[in-house]
Amino acid sequence: MRRPETPEVIFSSLFFLLAVFSMLVIGLSRYAMGFSQLLALVSVGGGIYEWITVALLGAGSIGAFYFFILSVKKEELSWKYKTLMVCIGLLFLGAAIFELRESNLFKGLGTQEILMIFKEGQEAIERTVPWSEVRYLFDGVFYISFLFLPLLFWHGSIEFDKSDSLGHILHTLRPRLNVIIAMNFGYCIQSYFFSSWWGAVDTTLLILALALLWSLVYRKKHLVGFYESFNLFLLVILLLLCVLSRDLLASVMEHYAMRKTFYALAIFGWAMLWMEKVTRHAKHRH
Repeated sequence: MRRPETPEVIFSSLFFLLAVFSMLVIGLSRYAMGFSQLLALVSVGGGIYEWITVALLGAGSIGAFYFFILSVKKEELSWKYKTLMVCIGLLFLGAAIFELRESNLFKGLGTQEILMIFKEGQEAIERTVPWSEVRYLFDGVFYISFLFLPLLFWHGSIEFDKSDSLGHILHTLRPRLNVIIAMNFGYCIQSYFFSSWWGAVDTTLLILALALLWSLVYRKKHLVGFYESFNLFLLVILLLLCVLSRDLLASVMEHYAMRKTFYALAIFGWAMLWMEKVTRHAKHRH
């Protein structure tokens, strides 16, 4: 069993806090009459989950530019990594501003015009593609990039040629098991209904991802340390809770904000983990 690195410990701690909070929100909303509106209150626009998402995206942007500054001094680190850090930092920043476009923080402060270009861009997109379909696109991209393909690579023990520049980058960018678990956690937050075509697809994809994850854990136990085991335990608890609360999740459409926050957490963890690793080990590369 390998010893966890500090970035993984920090990421797992953030995941634990957000996971426990989310399970409490769902559980109280489902089983405590006095808290029946809690899920709706924390998930609406300007709610807690929106702010957590913005915080994670903002931290990701700061972290990416921080690692870029550190990497500038390391000539032995490929310029491709440095460029990728800047691009990801800009993506994090753009996504954070997009989330902030209608938040209460900017109302009444005379700064709304700063965000107008982002709002106009969003409205132009939504006139062409409905938000529900954009959401499906996000789900599909995250599912393929952080669940399906990584799990297939782990199952097949696929190794990239690290002597090749592109192969080294692809090897470095592979999501770690804890990131995959966090992404799966977010994907579990759904109503589990087959009343629509996307509901059927969503649930089927989740079942496939869970089957791939658990078969991987069973076949390759050496990949699972303490944090992975505990995070898998949290995943099981959430899955059971969401299945029992499917009527609640179906009635509160804003629960997607909760899933989106776990997307942000997983991508934040993925980016910080590989950036820290390549920056720390740059001096060991030729």
